[in-house]
Amino acid sequence: MKSAPWIATTLVLACLAQLASRGANARERQLCADLRLEGALEPGLSDTELRLVCGDPKSQAWRSIPPPQATFHLRTFLQNRGYHRPEFIATEGGGTRVRIGTPTRLTRVQAEGAPAALRLERRRGLRGKPLTPALLSSIEQWVVQRLQALGHPCPLATALGNSDTGDVVVQVRTGPAPRVGAVIEEELVPGLLPGLFRRYDAFQLGESFNGDWLAVTADRINAQDVIQNIHFTPVCEPLPDERTGVVIRQSLTPGPPRLLSFGLGIDTEGLLLARAAWRHARLGRAASWLNVTALASAREQSLESTLNWYPLAVPSRRSLRPSLLLRHQNEEPFETFEARGSFALSTTYDDPVLGMSLLFGPSLRAFRTFRGVGPRDSHFLFLDTEVGVMSHSFEYFAANPRTGYRLGALASVGTRSLFSTLSAQRAEFTAQGLWNFRDFDPPLLVIGFRGALAATFTSERPGPSTGLPANFFHYLGGSSNLRGFGRQELPRSHLGGLTSAFFSTEARLGSTLPWNLEPLVFLDVGALGQEPLTLTAPIYHSPGFGLRWLSPVGVFRTTLAHGYPSNVPGHWQFFLSFAEEF
Repeated sequence: MKSAPWIATTLVLACLAQLASRGANARERQLCADLRLEGALEPGLSDTELRLVCGDPKSQAWRSIPPPQATFHLRTFLQNRGYHRPEFIATEGGGTRVRIGTPTRLTRVQAEGAPAALRLERRRGLRGKPLTPALLSSIEQWVVQRLQALGHPCPLATALGNSDTGDVVVQVRTGPAPRVGAVIEEELVPGLLPGLFRRYDAFQLGESFNGDWLAVTADRINAQDVIQNIHFTPVCEPLPDERTGVVIRQSLTPGPPRLLSFGLGIDTEGLLLARAAWRHARLGRAASWLNVTALASAREQSLESTLNWYPLAVPSRRSLRPSLLLRHQNEEPFETFEARGSFALSTTYDDPVLGMSLLFGPSLRAFRTFRGVGPRDSHFLFLDTEVGVMSHSFEYFAANPRTGYRLGALASVGTRSLFSTLSAQRAEFTAQGLWNFRDFDPPLLVIGFRGALAATFTSERPGPSTGLPANFFHYLGGSSNLRGFGRQELPRSHLGGLTSAFFSTEARLGSTLPWNLEPLVFLDVGALGQEPLTLTAPIYHSPGFGLRWLSPVGVFRTTLAHGYPSNVPGHWQFFLSFAEEF
């Protein structure tokens, strides 16, 4: 027993020796028979790079590499990792020992010849990174992109790094800042009207150039699946001038006109969400489209068919949009089935800051109520109006929200005297805004606001004997408004209200933690009312926190919030979703 401390000490020393040996091996490695590498290389050489330095015994042509060539390749690979001061020392045996040293890291970056509006200090995440050609190239690309967003279609940026100090200087030539003069369509899609894609433009001829709005336009067209891919680039040879403006070159890949797609999502409210869609995106010379979509989750199942028909013989934003919808909803307060047929006039509009959309037309809806308040069967003829406003900046960052705003308004008017079970009007206004604190890229702090006010105007009142279908009333709770409560948990009576309102604010810390993890905190506040445009106590509020993960396959969001209704015990509510944003 007296030898136990000695045995323990021996084991500890052996483990430490093994760890030290592993560290030494990591710092010193025999790359080839006559080439030894000293230092911790991060990341290590790839198999292809090793073959270029040491040769490949399996290949006759690459069996051996001449020493000067091997040295040249190795020096290049080290520079690509930020090791700019390697020492190549000849050994007595005819080999070479390479002391790679430590990587040079970026300490400071500044621009010469750039306008003050560029604000290079907004670019985060550069300081401390190894000074590599790839890093310099990424800085150049960012500067060019931001200058194009500031109205310079043809800027030049050259990033020069000092391998001794880590300083980087970006030499900038902005070039002219003209307006958009014309769009050149290099390739036309057979059977389609020339100039047809101008209906999607977020930029306007005769207005100031903005490179971001070219990307918004391309995203709109690609999202509609009209073609496989489209790209816009400014023509810079010769350089544009203020009189003629800059010419935009449009290049595209037509692709097939029909598309069958499938999608999956998850959340803790509907569990698994499945979507299947078939689309014909080029009907006729005006590229009208027909879309059939099926959605299924534990809460809702629907089948919708929509035709967006452009009737004019010239390119236009105006269209006719008939649609059919079958939808089954199985919510906590009610279970209903809805059949809807609608016919709407549709148009869009864009100015240099925002885009607008308008839908206007009648809809005939029939309801069957299986559970909840309201009659078993009812029908309504509504005149529907839907208006949407979205800033171009909100649309540009849609995949990773950080700035801009979006507004929406809906109104449905129906009367008993015109093929409706009873008279009822519904209205809803929604708003969402995002603010990128100090406009950093990537963002440091994103603050978001969203809210909604909805009301149903009718002589009916919530209760078991009401003549309105259950889904005409308003409920709160869930990820879309009050995250401290279950989906449509409020009011507790499950009778619903004729008015609902909520306001949410959220702060998200961006691009600070590893693995693209972004923590967030939020506060949701809401209220309901039993009369149109009247809110009554209690006022519900639910503070909480969560985590956003921008994964390689999409965005995951999880939140944990506590609901605080008046005079009723609250509870914690957990929510997890895939591909849902604030």
